[in-house]
Amino acid sequence: MIRPTFMGFDIAKRGIMTAQKGLDISGQNLVNWDSDGYTRQRLEQVAVAPNVSATRYSYNRAGLAGQGVEINGISQTRDKFLDKRFREENAETGYYDKVNNLLGDIESTIDELKVNGDSGIRYSLKEMMDSLSTFSKDAYSETYANIVMNTFKNMAQTLQQLSMKLDNVASQQKFDLSVSVQDFNQLVQKLAAVNKSIGDDVGASLNPHFGPNELLDERNLLLDELSKYGEIEVRTNSDSTVTVTMNGHTVVDRAKYDQLEMFPDPNSELMHDSTVPVEVRWVSTNQQAEFKNGIIKGFTDFINGAGPAPGEGQTSKRGIPYYQAKLDTFAQTLADTVNGIIPDTTAPEIQAQKQRVDDLGAQESALNGLLSTYKSLQAQYDAAVTAGDTAKQADLERQWDALVAGYKYPDAAAANKGYAAPTLTLGTTTDAVFDPILGNTAAGITGTLIPGTQQYKDMEALKADFQELNKKYAAAQAAGDTTYMTSLQDKMDRLVKEYNDKGYQNTNIDTGITGLGGVNLADGAAGVTQVETAVNAELADVKALKQTHVEALDTMIANAPKKKLYGSIDGGPINAQNLTITDDWNGNPSYVISILDSKQNNALNQLINALNADKISFQSRGELVESTFSDYVTGYSTTLAEDKNYYYNRLEATTVLNNELQDRRDEVSGVVVDEEVANVMLYNKSLSAASRLMTALDEALDVLINRTGRVGL
Repeated sequence: MIRPTFMGFDIAKRGIMTAQKGLDISGQNLVNWDSDGYTRQRLEQVAVAPNVSATRYSYNRAGLAGQGVEINGISQTRDKFLDKRFREENAETGYYDKVNNLLGDIESTIDELKVNGDSGIRYSLKEMMDSLSTFSKDAYSETYANIVMNTFKNMAQTLQQLSMKLDNVASQQKFDLSVSVQDFNQLVQKLAAVNKSIGDDVGASLNPHFGPNELLDERNLLLDELSKYGEIEVRTNSDSTVTVTMNGHTVVDRAKYDQLEMFPDPNSELMHDSTVPVEVRWVSTNQQAEFKNGIIKGFTDFINGAGPAPGEGQTSKRGIPYYQAKLDTFAQTLADTVNGIIPDTTAPEIQAQKQRVDDLGAQESALNGLLSTYKSLQAQYDAAVTAGDTAKQADLERQWDALVAGYKYPDAAAANKGYAAPTLTLGTTTDAVFDPILGNTAAGITGTLIPGTQQYKDMEALKADFQELNKKYAAAQAAGDTTYMTSLQDKMDRLVKEYNDKGYQNTNIDTGITGLGGVNLADGAAGVTQVETAVNAELADVKALKQTHVEALDTMIANAPKKKLYGSIDGGPINAQNLTITDDWNGNPSYVISILDSKQNNALNQLINALNADKISFQSRGELVESTFSDYVTGYSTTLAEDKNYYYNRLEATTVLNNELQDRRDEVSGVVVDEEVANVMLYNKSLSAASRLMTALDEALDVLINRTGRVGL
């Protein structure tokens, strides 16, 4: 069978067209070798098969053999399995990358692992302990008290600053989450649009097996980007569109798509409240979006991470709420510790009792001074006698007499010592009752009490009460109201009894010291013995009485309410953000100064011991920690560092694996420049060969047409 005349030209034409298209595709690959998301394209060509079934008559197939080449389409070299593995690992990398960044923000806020740092909780705690240690050595120093107040204030401010910084971290992370949600929504919207374009293109194509490669590249790039937000499942449909699901929820189906919304609303004030959990929901169902991994899960896990005992809407990860709770627990425990130690000795009854003890101490010192002064004067007197200096002798005797006369303390050796007081009767004059005791400067009367002592103050108060009741008594007497007169007298008697019950010495009968009467310096050794006997007897009584008052003071101090050093700014439960020193202390730095008991038990030492205790209980988020304050801070700082290190190592591992998978994908889908250059050379040769075939056929046809049958002409 003779083949068709022009079939050879058709073969050459197809060869030229195929070679040209091969050059086009190789050139396309070469110029896009570094284009983001570009997949290497390949010319799919096959030999043209003869179609003998379409002829009218049967004939030998050899007659139509050799019809040239045909282009089936332009394909992409991709490995779906590698795409799936890469996107799975990309979600893991996205999760660990986000967690690592978030923990880094927390770590930069509450970094307590700097050994020589001059800020943070441990540094503030050290300042507190140093100031208390210094103050305890001089417990009545207002200067040291002011320093202590400032260190306690600095601790509160440090905790407030750290808490606010954590709030800022939470606010920033919530904002970043809202941005990621917006980016996610834009991605799925773009993906659905590209998906639709691919479906429309394939539907109009004569060969649906070869899709629009550039659109496929764009879609693959979007799928890669989407996989960072969570693990995706991609299913290819018959029209080359894809259906994308995330943890069983359909996100994209052909041209349809679902989006996310964040609660609370990003524009709401609740975004700045770290106690309010965040939630991401699907718009179509209003149900919480659950992710296996990815950026979104990284955000929600640690923005809501409350630790071992999560509340509603929270997770068990150690995130921002967990470390905020650690700070709050530290603040509450610190306040509970320091608020229950220093006694409040400002109560009038305690101050009065302290004054009584001090007065007796002054009397004790005066007695000792009286004895030592007598001995000194006696020695001087003996020297004057030896020198025959009578004037000096007389002067020394006057000094002694003045000293004895100036001793105004009550006689502790009197029979009714300790419980005697003037018998007061209403209707009598105040002066007659109180002037002998308190004195009256205008009348030139010297009282038996020393002004400024607590006994003197109490007697003055009794005098004022007597004056007030006396006026009422006179009015009742004038009105003939005997019942009221009796009531007033009973009240006065009760006031006198209250005075007596305070244990004061006799104040209106005996003054001075029994046994000193008539003692002169001229008495010599006998006088010294007499003074020693009298003073020692009085000292014994004063010490006994002082001990009674001291024991009473000790009891009052032990039972006194304890001062509050820390409180909250808003009056609510104490936490790191509202911790502050109390108004009482802030307005009075000496607020921490308290009266010492007889054993000199310093409440400051007790406070230091409490703050240095080895086993202080910290209850936070279901975790009970027993440690020192410093170790507690070190503990949660170490936990944070360990978490950060763990997630960093996981990020490193997933990144390495992700890069390996990307490299393997590039080996399949990426452009190999050397290979494409070789293809260019190959297609160029094919083009040259097809062109030469065309020339040869043209020459053969010329011979056939113009020279056949012309032999011999």
